[in-house]
Amino acid sequence: KDEYESYLSLRDAVSGTRLKGMMSRGLPSRQTVWCRVNKEALARGFSLTHLGAALVRNLKRLAWVSSAQVLFITSGREELEALRPIAESSAGIAGALVKMKEENDFDCDNCEYQEVCGQVKDLKKIRQALQQARG
Repeated sequence: KDEYESYLSLRDAVSGTRLKGMMSRGLPSRQTVWCRVNKEALARGFSLTHLGAALVRNLKRLAWVSSAQVLFITSGREELEALRPIAESSAGIAGALVKMKEENDFDCDNCEYQEVCGQVKDLKKIRQALQQARG
């Protein structure tokens, strides 16, 4: 599997997590998932522990995933904001990868991800491999 396919597999493992009494909706471009749990599921004992275990289980079904952890932030916005730089960095890497693979855009001079590719050397290798594959 290439990096892009791996990214899609991870994304799909998370978004494909289905539990009785829970509905989820995702916005991959913002790395955001909203979940809604109905009252019956809560009455049966549904918890974040159940959701976390299901997420880990789905991720570990991927042959190349050996371990996974889930972190739920349930306190306030302050703690969430402290993690924003990590999320933005991750979103930038994923965005650059998607742009190269889906848009077939290899014009580095006019790309909004120049800074990301400058910091993540493997993105340049991926770009070169994609260009060679497309001739």
